[in-house]
Amino acid sequence: MDGGVMDARIMEDEVWNVGRMSAGIWLSIDCSRGICCYLAILLSAIAIGCREADAPKTAGGEVTADSFFVRQLSTGVTHRRVMTDGRHIANVISIELKSNARLLGAKALNRYDGLESVRDICQRARGMSDDTLLAAANASFWKATLDSPIGLTIVNGEVIEMSGYKAWSSLMLFDDGTAAIDQMTLRGELQWRKTRCAVEAINHRGSLQGIVAYNHYYGDLAPKGSRQSDSAIIAAVLGKRVRAGLGDDTEAPGIDTAELIRSYRAARKLEDREYPLLKIACRPAMHQSGRGHQYHLDDTMRLVVTRIDTGAVPIPDDGYLLSLGSQRKNLSGVRIGDTMRLCYNVLPRQPKPLRDLFTGTPRLVREGTPEPEQEREGSKATRFVEGALARTAVGISRGNDSLFLVTIDSPNPADSTTGMTLAELARFMASIGAWQAMNFDGGASTTLVVDGRTISRQGGAPFNRRISTAFLVVKKRDDSPVKH
Repeated sequence: MDGGVMDARIMEDEVWNVGRMSAGIWLSIDCSRGICCYLAILLSAIAIGCREADAPKTAGGEVTADSFFVRQLSTGVTHRRVMTDGRHIANVISIELKSNARLLGAKALNRYDGLESVRDICQRARGMSDDTLLAAANASFWKATLDSPIGLTIVNGEVIEMSGYKAWSSLMLFDDGTAAIDQMTLRGELQWRKTRCAVEAINHRGSLQGIVAYNHYYGDLAPKGSRQSDSAIIAAVLGKRVRAGLGDDTEAPGIDTAELIRSYRAARKLEDREYPLLKIACRPAMHQSGRGHQYHLDDTMRLVVTRIDTGAVPIPDDGYLLSLGSQRKNLSGVRIGDTMRLCYNVLPRQPKPLRDLFTGTPRLVREGTPEPEQEREGSKATRFVEGALARTAVGISRGNDSLFLVTIDSPNPADSTTGMTLAELARFMASIGAWQAMNFDGGASTTLVVDGRTISRQGGAPFNRRISTAFLVVKKRDDSPVKH
């Protein structure tokens, strides 16, 4: 049995234990039929109290729910598992920011194309921070062919993917713990002397026209130069899909193998063309103290050129590898030791430092109104919109003083529970107090881990699919600010 499976049966066991302890003194005196009846009444009262605790209420009765499990993970952080009146099972992690709890982002394997289960991400994160990791869930949608996140992606202040996707929304997590939802873009610019060149992409080449900036999330060197046969490409993609019966209806029912191969070959063709392009390796300029400067998004980074080469070139751990593409002619005079400037601007501009940004679709709640915006964002697939699916969502309270991390279990015929449509999810998010909310990857990707245990259910059982990015719920040490 997967650890941490907190379902109704376990809750009943806990109620029995509480009742048994409460009535222990009576059992020591007498075990008559009257006492047994008293115990039965006591246990029933406890069970009803547990079921009614913290039940979300809504205006107009659109969505109501009873909590059958409530647990305080830490001061200001609560996990509630509820059953709605539509027989949806939802997990709600409520985060009060005044308690020094935070919702942070993480990247699988710390790689642009890394995939990792949420549980494995938790295990790795615990060894990298003094903060207390309480829970985690899956985040961004991702491309099954390239294993990379879809849409603008920023983790711990570093840009992993800068390309937007359709008109999808982005969730921004700021250094102070607050959050916001908007449609975001990112612009990059490289400056050398009086020359200014746009950065076209980060960690992958889309064309030969512009500059691509590779950072440590891409790997140790660029290009990687890996090659796969057609059969290996198909096997790799099939291996990322999930077994039947888990309700992963967010994916197409069939696989167009010809299209997969075309997409893979197109990406590798660009990588082949990347190999002979001129590349500039650079690191942050040092202070007089000998230490590198800590830059933030929207800062202009001063970089010192350390290497100029073609072929597969190592990426500095703390810097960038800039592949010039057609901009080589404008930067032909660059020499080792020169200073360059690199700047990323997130638009619209934000009033405070941004730590993490994940893209998803659609926005579910805007200023308290539950109305999914899939038409506006270009996410119109009927199954995705109207299917009763496992879901993952994040909500923001009206005062931006609390966040809600929510997962919905997939349909399970064994207990007649079901997943949610986007409209149902939007109403549920509003019912728990979300003033703003948006949807993230769902289906078999939906995963919630609490204290290292998989709590969410796929077809009634725990399941840990490998995913691209994750949300982490952490309790910060009182003396440790959020770090870049």
